[in-house]
Amino acid sequence: MTGLEPADLATPSRALSQLSYIPLRNDAHPWRVHIPVIYNRKDPNGVPVHAKYVGRPTIWGNLYSHLPGKGEIQVSSRDEAVDKYAEWLQDNDRGLYELRGKDLTCWCVPERCHAEILDAEANRGTLIAVTGHRPANLGHDGYNPKAPVRLKIREWLAKQGAQHEQPMWITGGALGVDQDAAREAHKNGQPYMVAIPFRGQQNKWRSGDQQRYRKMIELGDSRLARRLAWKDEQIFDGAVVIHEGPYPGPWVLQKRNEWMVDRCDLLLGVWNGDDGGTANCLAYAAKIDRRTIWVDPTDL
Repeated sequence: MTGLEPADLATPSRALSQLSYIPLRNDAHPWRVHIPVIYNRKDPNGVPVHAKYVGRPTIWGNLYSHLPGKGEIQVSSRDEAVDKYAEWLQDNDRGLYELRGKDLTCWCVPERCHAEILDAEANRGTLIAVTGHRPANLGHDGYNPKAPVRLKIREWLAKQGAQHEQPMWITGGALGVDQDAAREAHKNGQPYMVAIPFRGQQNKWRSGDQQRYRKMIELGDSRLARRLAWKDEQIFDGAVVIHEGPYPGPWVLQKRNEWMVDRCDLLLGVWNGDDGGTANCLAYAAKIDRRTIWVDPTDL
């Protein structure tokens, strides 16, 4: 895909005409053009400047050590230090996906190192974000979750996810395609999280829709949400709140879109070609060269 110029973002339909239907490849991690490497800080050949240091005293440093005077907790062996770190990380992994796809550097390799745990966990599975229309843009029966077009959308999403290893879903939580993605992920036993653009996103919806919204967040994967959140972003259940406060204006919806795209490996779009939030999300993905597949719901 070719990056879009800022002027193109004002007319996303024209700018996105180049994307159309991009076929999936069959490899487990089709977005990866670089496999992360772990470097020893003392490597005589030097360490690339872009490699992320994960030793002490960074937030990713191992608090366990078998060496006197190192770490906060002494253990009996290198293996025990790494194993203990792996256990600790399960509940202390906020913002872990900051390391996704990045080269790392520490002191132990080629000996066993906690950086191997960080690399394996940060690069686990395939992060799939979803953007798509609200029910009003999905046909005359778009508000009915059992309408043919809604069922076909969920079938298409499931088909795309099935082509990837350990799919993990990022959805914006809105009525329509966003919630279809969460529903399908849950049905297939795949983790998902909700990127909430602002507090009270659901306040103007019908009572039944609000109940389903709350249930969707409760069923979301809190660990996935935690790993994607960073700094002071608020987390509750399986959701991350992008803007802490009431609706501030339409810009917050694009901020949510960019948050999802920045973190995903693949963006799936359900888009009828009209300008609007879905087109803006797809345009941003094209601008940063994020792998994207979209489908017109009328073609399903």
